[in-house]
Amino acid sequence: MIVTQAAILVSSLVLLAGPPSEQELGAGAARLLEMAEHRSPAGTAGASAAYRKLKQAAPDDPRIEYVAAVALVNRHRSKNALPLLERYLAAHPDDALAAQTCIWAQLHERNYKEALAGTVHLANVAATLPADDAQQTAEFLGTVYAYLELAHPDAVDEKIRSAEKIKVLGVLTDNLVTHFDQGRRQVLSRIAEIDAEREQQQQRLVEKIEQKQEATEAMLKEDAQTITVSKETLDTSGEELRDAQRKLVVIRQQLASLMSDRVKLVAQVTAVQAALLEQQQILADPPRTDRRPRPGTQIFPAQALAAAGLAQQLSISLAALNKQLFELDRKALALRAEGMELGGKSFEEAEAIANSRESLERAAKRTEALERRVKQLERKKPVVAARVLSARKRALATYLPFPYEAEKKRVLAWFAQP
Repeated sequence: MIVTQAAILVSSLVLLAGPPSEQELGAGAARLLEMAEHRSPAGTAGASAAYRKLKQAAPDDPRIEYVAAVALVNRHRSKNALPLLERYLAAHPDDALAAQTCIWAQLHERNYKEALAGTVHLANVAATLPADDAQQTAEFLGTVYAYLELAHPDAVDEKIRSAEKIKVLGVLTDNLVTHFDQGRRQVLSRIAEIDAEREQQQQRLVEKIEQKQEATEAMLKEDAQTITVSKETLDTSGEELRDAQRKLVVIRQQLASLMSDRVKLVAQVTAVQAALLEQQQILADPPRTDRRPRPGTQIFPAQALAAAGLAQQLSISLAALNKQLFELDRKALALRAEGMELGGKSFEEAEAIANSRESLERAAKRTEALERRVKQLERKKPVVAARVLSARKRALATYLPFPYEAEKKRVLAWFAQP
């Protein structure tokens, strides 16, 4: 009971307020279109709120449906716009521009049969329009059929398309057929522009591919040189390393022999030194004897004389042995120095070999990758043209861009009329 009374009260208030003015509806329509232009959740929410407010204010005004449809088509939401367009056209079947918007939305949604049926209706409407409007409508129809025939021939069966086209041309006057052909020529001109642009872009792509090929081939040559140098380094360094290793083996053998000789020589030196020490002790403390040397002379006993002679010989032998030992140590030192030099050279050669192998492996891997790239670039050349601008050539907006600004101005003008 309370709900019913509230509803009656609201209805009474609406009746008292009266229908909205054209100015108020125009402001609401402008608000709807403005919010829909903001491609964001906030814009969508604002446009929806404006539409609900307009429908509440003027629920039976079909113009509100068309305003919302224009906003939706501009947002590429043709599927949502089509029911609104159909309701508006049911009330205003002679609105040629609205019929064009409906055909545009149907083509966008790939409802090709419905779009072709709409072209027949639009051709009948064109016969009732002023000359300028009729000519624009005929050009639109020519553009639609040229688009379906030339840019998107697989969109609809050729027999169906031809049958509908015959109906359209049968309705149009000779003058309007001329404008129909003008629409077709515009599509042909646009396709020629796209093809020319495609050729230019193809040429640019081919040039880029050739530049990449040249750069790749240059890198291949560089890698080939790297591989050659690395192999030569490997061969040279390997031979030098083997030669150094052979020399090191000989030096080690010579050092071992010298060390063996040195041990023997040191033993001899030690023995001579011991014998010499013994003779020196004899000379320092000669044995007692009854014979006395003559005054003014220094005659030693025979044993002392023999010890002195032996000591002299031992000293000479010791000097010779020390000289041999010194010479042996000098040779050993020279051999060790040569061994250290060869060891350092062996390390350098081994490092050079490792670096050369690493460079060789890296160059070989890159060469393999570059060769694959060259083959890919060669395969890419013949097919690049087929992909360039193909989507753009088949797009409806390329030939029939939706005239949003013009339709926006037109629908807002509806509400500006006294």
